[in-house]
Amino acid sequence: MPRMDTPTANFTHHFLIAMPSMADPHFARTLTYIAEHNDQGALGIIVNRPIDMTLATLFER
Repeated sequence: MPRMDTPTANFTHHFLIAMPSMADPHFARTLTYIAEHNDQGALGIIVNRPIDMTLATLFER
């Protein structure tokens, strides 16, 4: 029988809003911008939390 892949959603350039019940302290009350999402994984940036890093340093990574 041939393999049938089901289509998956691609969240690149979307925002994810954490549900109020999110218990994980890393993601609770966050707004995350998904910069890249593919079959190898995803890369997101939490945009509503301060960090001790300049934008230049962030973009170098």
